[in-house]
Amino acid sequence: MIPSAFVGVDAFPLLAGMGLFGLALAGLAPTQWLWHRAGLAAVLQWCLLTGLFAGMIQVPIANTLLRDLPDALRGRGVGLLSAITVNFTILGAVVGGAAAAVFGVAASIIAAGVALAAFAGGAALAKTFRPSLADDTASL
Repeated sequence: MIPSAFVGVDAFPLLAGMGLFGLALAGLAPTQWLWHRAGLAAVLQWCLLTGLFAGMIQVPIANTLLRDLPDALRGRGVGLLSAITVNFTILGAVVGGAAAAVFGVAASIIAAGVALAAFAGGAALAKTFRPSLADDTASL
């Protein structure tokens, strides 16, 4: 877990969720070895953890968006977030498909998980997240 001293209060849940989701993706590696012993149960546990930690990314993003946007712009903000999410999902499928074709499906998922966890840890240590809009307007 990322210590809260390294990141702002707003960034901590998102970075923690990103890091845990990345570790869950990287956790696919042991399921390959456990498949012969545990069968489908190993894969189902991996799917459960991955889905749980994916929710830990989506909730802080949506919460920050809804909290920081003025009421009149919330609909546009949610629409923009949806458009960005869909477009990056398509981009991820294209890039991930190419990586899976070259390196294999499991290796590309594990590499994506390691990269995501490393990004979350690096962002936490670099303190690159700017304060929320709510903090900016409170000082006015």
